[in-house]
Amino acid sequence: MNPLQNTLLTIGILLSSTVASAVELAKYPKAYTANPGITVIVAPTQDGQQALVQMSGLNSERDDVMFLTDIESIGNSSEGYRTEFDGRRINLIIKNQGWGGEYLAIFPGGEKTILYFDEDKTEPLKPEHLLAIYNQQKADGVQEKLAKFDREKHVNLAVEGLKEADAEAAAACDSNIQTNVIWDSVSDDLLKSVSINGYCRTVVSELSSLCAESSDIKALAAQLETVNCRFGDSLKIDHDKSEVDFVTAKDEPNQQEFVKSYFRNL
Repeated sequence: MNPLQNTLLTIGILLSSTVASAVELAKYPKAYTANPGITVIVAPTQDGQQALVQMSGLNSERDDVMFLTDIESIGNSSEGYRTEFDGRRINLIIKNQGWGGEYLAIFPGGEKTILYFDEDKTEPLKPEHLLAIYNQQKADGVQEKLAKFDREKHVNLAVEGLKEADAEAAAACDSNIQTNVIWDSVSDDLLKSVSINGYCRTVVSELSSLCAESSDIKALAAQLETVNCRFGDSLKIDHDKSEVDFVTAKDEPNQQEFVKSYFRNL
C-alpha cells in the first residue's frame, strides 16, 4: 500500500469514527405502538438531551426515517422531541410528565394519538443497530432532504384545495369560476405559516352562500370566470366583467364579512 493509500485509509477511518461517535445512545431504547398500525421507536442519547425517533405506519414520507431530535421543554410539564422538517421545527412526539410520562405521537396532518409501550417490539432493539440506520440514512441525505422546505408540494396542496372550493361555487352559482393565486405575492415564510387555500378560497366560498340567497348575485356570479387572489397589506376587492381581484392579508380579521358585504352592496 503506497503512502497516498495509507493516508486515504486513515482519513476514512477517522471520518467513520467521527460519524459513529457523533451520537451516543443510552442502553435502552423503547418501542411504542398506537392504533392503527403505528410504531414509534425512541432511543435517547446518553446525555438525555436528544433522541433518535423513528415512526412507521404513517403512510407518509416520514415513515421509517430515523430522525435525530432535540428534547426541549414546551411548557405544562411537557417535552417536545423536535427536528427540522419541511423548512420548520416540528415536534414528532410529545412526552408529558403529568400523564405519568406518556407519549403522544403527532401525525403529519397534526392529529395526535397516545402511544403505548410495547414490550415485544422493545426487546429486540439494539442501540448500535438504530445508530447504524441513522448513520446510513444521514450519509444518503435522507434527513437533509426532508428538512428542506418543499415549496412545490405546498403550492400543489393549495391548488388542489382551491379546486374543491371552485367546484362548490360553480355548482351553487351555475358558473365556471376558478381561483388563481398570484404566487409572486406568496413568500416561503407565508406559505409555511398560513393556509393559502383557506385565505384565497374566501371569495368563492362566500359566493357559494350568497348565490343561494340572492338571484341577483347568482346572475352576477354566473358571469365570473376568474378570482385573482393576491397577498398584500390590507383587504381589497374589485371586479370587472368576468374577473374578481381580491387582495387578502395575513392579519386582517373578518375577511368573510368583508367579501360578503362587497357583493351584497353592488
